[in-house]
Amino acid sequence: MPFQLEAGWLIDANLRQRMIRSYDAQGGWTSLTLVTERRQ
Repeated sequence: MPFQLEAGWLIDANLRQRMIRSYDAQGGWTSLTLVTERRQ
């Protein structure tokens, strides 16, 4: 079964980053996404 792992951290009070790694059913890494979020 495919799955995802996600880690997130705060850079400052209004800025967060998340790293999302996706894996296929055999456990092989398929993609990496970096999301930067800013609170207004």
